[in-house]
Amino acid sequence: EGTNLEVSWEEKRTFGEGSVIYGIVADNERTLIEGIQKEINKSHIFSEYIFSDEAKFSFTVSGRASGHSDFGGSSTGRINASYKLDNGTILRSSLGSGYRAPSLYELFAPFYGNSSLQPETSVATDLGVEIPLVGDKGALSATAFETTISDRIVYDNNTFAYGQSTESEKRAGYEIGFNYKVNPRSDVNLSFTHTNDGSGNRVQKVPESDFTLSARTELSSGVNISGSLQSVMGLDDFVPLPDYTIVSLRGSYPLTENVNVYLRAENIFDTKYQTTSDYGTSGQAFYSGFTAKF
Repeated sequence: EGTNLEVSWEEKRTFGEGSVIYGIVADNERTLIEGIQKEINKSHIFSEYIFSDEAKFSFTVSGRASGHSDFGGSSTGRINASYKLDNGTILRSSLGSGYRAPSLYELFAPFYGNSSLQPETSVATDLGVEIPLVGDKGALSATAFETTISDRIVYDNNTFAYGQSTESEKRAGYEIGFNYKVNPRSDVNLSFTHTNDGSGNRVQKVPESDFTLSARTELSSGVNISGSLQSVMGLDDFVPLPDYTIVSLRGSYPLTENVNVYLRAENIFDTKYQTTSDYGTSGQAFYSGFTAKF
């Protein structure tokens, strides 16, 4: 039982040949654990500068300074850059840092919590290329990535509680994607991601291979239909978990210019699978509702 209240303000302005986005966020999280209220207050100041010459070169620089009621101040940053060659090929790269404080559950949960936990930090980088195909109707992309995590918060199977990794851990791999625009109203996307620990070994709770096929189309009546197939292989959580494939569908219809109704079906073949050892996941499920813009 708990509450989470967030208040934010953001503004965007032209700055030189680019634009700058900046703002503040304040967050209060409360939860009741064994009859005792636990609370965390967080505040953030962020800014992002976006530049593009609208032809070949673009880059983004962002930074965030944060304050935490239990862990004090921290800062993170990220830079992204891309360059378009004369033949339409795009080269991309990014470098960024991350910071994650322990959650209230990780700190104070009965039996599992550990109030001695400290924040985990990370550094991530990637390098990629996107090549236009089929007369610019399609594109093939490939990206290599690597993330190094320090002080990662983990569940310790020996103590049956959350603990902290004493060594830096890596996540490395590659992603290959292909998207094709069948017509102005329809497109198809494929992606494949391979991830390991930088030495060829599997990473706990991260699929070794993840393949996704998705498609979308808009009918003349305004109905939008989309679907996806995800196949996950090589997932471990202390023990190897079975591979699985999930198929989902979604449809929406505009009642008015600002109101849409939708129907979503997830895991339509009722696949039994696990992403965490000994914990079940949702079976076949259907959702319906509406969205409105004001």
